Amino acid sequence: MTISVIINTYNRASYLKQALEALRYQTYSDFEVVVVNGPSTDNTDQILSGYEGAIKKRDCASRNISASRNIGIKVAQGEIVAFLDDDAVPDQFWLANIASSFEKYGCSVLGGFVFDNTGFKFQSRYILTDRYANSAELDEIHVPQQMFCFPGTKQFLTPMGCNVAFRRRDLVAVGGFDEQYDYYLDETDVVVRMIDMGFTVRIEPAVIVYHKFAPSGIRKEKWPLNWTSIVKNKLYFMCANSFREVSLQAAEKETEQFVSYIVSESEVKRCAGTLTKDEAISCATTAMEGIKKGREDVTSNLRKSIRGKEFFQAEENFLQYQTIVRPRPPPVLCFLSPAYPPASTDGIPRYTKILAEGLAQRGCIVHVITLEGTSNTVDFENGVWIHRMGENFDAGPCPYVDLPSRIWQEVAKYKSEVMRINEVIHRVDLVQGPIWDLAPLGLLFNDSFSVGLFMCTSFAIKKQLEPVWYTVNRMFVDSIIKYEGYIIRNAKFLNFDSEALYSLCLKLYGDSLRNIPHRAIHLGTPDVATATARVKEEGELNILFVGRLEERKGIDIVLGSITELVSEFPKIKFQIVGQNDIPAEDGRTYMAKFLDENKGEAFLKNVDFLGHVSDEALKTLYENCDIFVAPSRYESFGQMLVEAMAHGKPIISTAVGGIVEVLGDPPAGLLIGQGDRQAFYEALRLLITDKGKREGMGQAARKRYEEEFSANIMCIGTEKFFREQVGNE
Repeated sequence: MTISVIINTYNRASYLKQALEALRYQTYSDFEVVVVNGPSTDNTDQILSGYEGAIKKRDCASRNISASRNIGIKVAQGEIVAFLDDDAVPDQFWLANIASSFEKYGCSVLGGFVFDNTGFKFQSRYILTDRYANSAELDEIHVPQQMFCFPGTKQFLTPMGCNVAFRRRDLVAVGGFDEQYDYYLDETDVVVRMIDMGFTVRIEPAVIVYHKFAPSGIRKEKWPLNWTSIVKNKLYFMCANSFREVSLQAAEKETEQFVSYIVSESEVKRCAGTLTKDEAISCATTAMEGIKKGREDVTSNLRKSIRGKEFFQAEENFLQYQTIVRPRPPPVLCFLSPAYPPASTDGIPRYTKILAEGLAQRGCIVHVITLEGTSNTVDFENGVWIHRMGENFDAGPCPYVDLPSRIWQEVAKYKSEVMRINEVIHRVDLVQGPIWDLAPLGLLFNDSFSVGLFMCTSFAIKKQLEPVWYTVNRMFVDSIIKYEGYIIRNAKFLNFDSEALYSLCLKLYGDSLRNIPHRAIHLGTPDVATATARVKEEGELNILFVGRLEERKGIDIVLGSITELVSEFPKIKFQIVGQNDIPAEDGRTYMAKFLDENKGEAFLKNVDFLGHVSDEALKTLYENCDIFVAPSRYESFGQMLVEAMAHGKPIISTAVGGIVEVLGDPPAGLLIGQGDRQAFYEALRLLITDKGKREGMGQAARKRYEEEFSANIMCIGTEKFFREQVGNE
């Protein structure tokens, strides 16, 4: 079954681009895209020029949605025409579910569910409309939909115009859209005309669109400021679809009641400060103007703007839209992450973003559930659905003994959103969450999908490395460690970031781990475009540290070397990137302690504490650095090392944990002993003074990145492992 997706647009270039990009990720491939551009004055034409040869483009001289839709139908060559708003993003199974629903139900009109601009709440599910254009929103219906599909029915189901599809031949049979409707009630009118000709309508919950509800000059906080067309079309609709049972006088009386509502509600909004006085007056005057124009249309133009069949004669061949390649059915994956870039560039969020986007490009359906923000939103970003669950959540009583309240709240949030996706949106095949903070705890025993762990540094490991931290947080940490063992033993799979971590976990959690499907997959990072680093003066070098400012990351070792090195090499600069509000043993942060103890010293100008930085800023810092340092006391892997290697930078790190695996044998960097301050100082001094060694180590680091640690290598290995877990190989 071929489908033509029609997008009618006007001055929404950025939204339009997102809609076109989202269509590349559809699981259904037998479709074309038609874009009809109104008299846009923004850069819509420029955006569309980037899709030349990939889509069909037409222009509509007027701001008339019905005329624009008819132009799209004329161009379309699909058996089905599916209308998508320019500010809407379709679920990836949207077209597949449209095709299967038409085949299953044999209907002529198909609508679906629509999420609002949050992406989390419904804007529309079932809309029941009568011949007076009065509509009721229903969450569900308890009678067969066929009860609303017969000629002359008083009430009928109406799809939203941003998510509606038609059999093209049946739509053409009724003359397409009545161009008397410039906007509002255009799809409602064509649906009721089709019902009156014996065609059937179906609303299918699996046909899902996310409507971002772009800002408009004729709306303010979703309240129209110009009511002329809305009122006009309501009056016209009543007279056009009443089988002459409603007189013009009766329709005007009904419309006057609607206008009274508009006026009173606008006044309420003015009193509340939502509308200005002039805006409220405009609402009233434009609504009254709508009655006048509606009367003129009914008396002079009733049904005179419906096209004849000859208008819709085919113009050109079907032009299949290019989607991402999917050689096999896509698994649906959910990743749990406490945060997500750009809000956080910590290890787990960075890994999650790289993996999610890489797997999306390989054809997987990927959802990331994160706890950031202050509200619940769902957005489609670079092929990935990002669910930001920041709203307060009633988790209910905790069923786990001694589990800290914060952890239970987070665990329950993750569970709630995964289950919503699985039950409301589409099936879920696999869920992966980090062992840190027990993210997947609430999902372990769900048989609907496979639930596993991303094995990174755990509380049990951190306890060994940071005794002071453990002493301060003993009860909390012991509770988490108890449940770490529990979720490991009950996980369906374990995804380690290094062989070193796997070996350590065998010692910590027991040999039973060997019986759980597991894989050690090194983390990767996207390649970086070659850029020219900033030109520096003779002797000027940038030394970069990236990581949380805590003892485990070795920040004390870095800061402890600065005074002596800057004294000898006054043009070197230390750039410190990462969370800097973590208290040290004495209660102060490492940054505060360093600044207090060296207050007034001239060398402080050589030290920049940059805190959290954006991805783009971090890339620039990597590019401009001359030496990368990471004297961690432990890393299960060390994602920041791979990022430095991708930029071809010489590295100083520690011969512990997964770091040895990352740098290889022989190591593509200088390795020191754990906590060895003197060795760190000597290694850094060596690289400062030996340009040839810096260049040679940088080349070795880049070579190792290319051979072992590209994002593509990680994604290929991870996809293979995941497909094995869900039986989709």
